[in-house]
Amino acid sequence: MICLGASIYEATLHGDESLILPAIDRWRDLTGVYPSILPLWSPFNHDAPAPRGGDFPADWLLQRLRNRGIEPAVFAHSSDSFRWNSRGYEAILRGDRDKALERWGRAAAEYGHRLVFRWDQEMNGRFPWSKRSPDEYIRVFRRVSNRIRKVAGARNVKFFFCPTLRGSKDGLDLIESYYPGDDWCQRVGFDAYSRGEDWTPLADQWQPLIERYQQMTDRPIIVGEFGRRLDRTSRAAWLRSLAEVRDVHAAIYFDMNLTHFEEPAHHWRMGRRMRRVYRNLPHCPPLADEPEEPIESELPPDRDDLEPTPSAEPGEVGPSPSAMPGSATEL
Repeated sequence: MICLGASIYEATLHGDESLILPAIDRWRDLTGVYPSILPLWSPFNHDAPAPRGGDFPADWLLQRLRNRGIEPAVFAHSSDSFRWNSRGYEAILRGDRDKALERWGRAAAEYGHRLVFRWDQEMNGRFPWSKRSPDEYIRVFRRVSNRIRKVAGARNVKFFFCPTLRGSKDGLDLIESYYPGDDWCQRVGFDAYSRGEDWTPLADQWQPLIERYQQMTDRPIIVGEFGRRLDRTSRAAWLRSLAEVRDVHAAIYFDMNLTHFEEPAHHWRMGRRMRRVYRNLPHCPPLADEPEEPIESELPPDRDDLEPTPSAEPGEVGPSPSAMPGSATEL
């Protein structure tokens, strides 16, 4: 059973905290169910609460989401402007963002519940940070993870490594090179879209990368974004094929029309038939907190700034996740 989430424009991307609860209540009215997971996107160089900036979300908002059976997540990126430039890498590696990251981590630790934290998604795609080398990406990822989980003590924050699945052989071959390692990642996965008129069942589209992850790590797999273009046919049948997917713990539908990008190539909103399918797909129960993880061995203070260790060879398996594999309550 997959935990079904949704990215919702007003709640996820350009909204402020006052818009989030009305947006998800409208979603419930349209689909009949709340999403199991709601991501809040956070540019980490903006001193404003997510989804507008890098401050930790307000306590009242997180509690009201949980009261609705929704697990909040934070999808963060290193940009230093609303146009998503990526000079933030230099600031992070210099240590200029350490205090802000640690402040965020202390707030997350006080929150106490599990919080999936996606960092700089689609590093093998077309974002500004995608132009960075794998070594740079790993150094930044490790530094952010260390400041939040180790220095600030927010072990309830689960770092999520999330490349894009675009059918590009060159891009996909880079995934192992970008992986920071199990000591810094508690979740792995990918973003995946259906853009063409002909469509592939989701189990067939996703399975090759699922199998690659199973060779790399035992970490739970999340699909951070998935959607089918608004102008394509058979969208309800395509979404219905999600019921056949195995070995994925959570999938978050990208229910957005991005009007500031090209139309309709970046429009993914569900129609009425898709909303009926979404309602009738098996939904996981409200997500339970995980048991406390054992403390990882301490890393030297500057370990995150060293050259990354080589990727695991095919067939090598990393440490098991703390939560029981296969549990419907695991995210």
